[in-house]
Order: sequence, then structure tokens, then C-alpha cells
Amino acid sequence: MSYIANHFTEAHKVLSQIDTQQIELMVDILAQTHQQGGRLFFLGVGGSAANASHAVNDFRKICGMEAYDGECDCRKPKPGMLVKASRDHKIDLIQSYMVGDRSKDIVAGKASGCRTIFIEYGYCEPLSNLPDFSTDNLQNAAKWILQQAPI
Repeated sequence: MSYIANHFTEAHKVLSQIDTQQIELMVDILAQTHQQGGRLFFLGVGGSAANASHAVNDFRKICGMEAYDGECDCRKPKPGMLVKASRDHKIDLIQSYMVGDRSKDIVAGKASGCRTIFIEYGYCEPLSNLPDFSTDNLQNAAKWILQQAPI
């Protein structure tokens, strides 16, 4: 089997495992939040920056919402990226949520004054700070945010 054929076979295996209904639900929740006046920012740096950049662009296209790619020298767990986004876009961090799946996301969120939500994906990484809310999926995180206060 050629390299290209093998690559496409492997990609098909990965893509066929994606639960598209969960993605559609997540996009609907994010779009609803945006339509109700909520401001959504996707921030990503670090080892998964390339993936985060693609996700930011995909959500921007799907939902027609603003995106901030966090292009600065700031790296989590330091809160610099959040502080810069706050300055650039006049965001009240005390009224904001940092949603993440790593301990450094929660540390950065807490350090910047955000309420924090941890998405547990089983990375076997101890949390150095306790989040305000913890769940195993983004849909529950979005629902919890919407329950906290009207947008």
C-alpha cells in the first residue's frame, strides 16, 4: 500500500470514530451563546497550537464569530494570553470563563480572575488548582455557563 493510500486509510479510521452529533450539539450551543450576545474566544498555544488554530478557524467559519489566536509570547499556565485578550477586546475577566482540559488551563484561568471549568479527558494529570466546575464534555460546560447568569 502506498504512503498516500495508507494515510487516507488511517484518516478514514479516525474520522469514522468522530461523533458528529456531539460536534453539532456543541456548535449549536456555541452559536446560541453567540446569538444571545455572548462573546466567545478560543485561545490556544503550546503543543496543540496547530490544532487549536484549525479549530478557531473552523468555528469562525461555521458560526461567523470572532476569534483570537493568542499570538503572543504568553504561555499557560501564566495568564498573559488571557490578560492580553482582555485588553484587546475589553473583556471583564471576572465575568469570564476559562474552559480547559489541562491543569495549566485552570491555573491560567484562576490567575487571571476567570471562573474555571475543567473538561476531564483522562490525561492522568493532577490538578494543582480546583476548578469552579468539572465535567467530562464541553456540552455540560456550556450548559453550566448558561445557568450561571443570563448573558
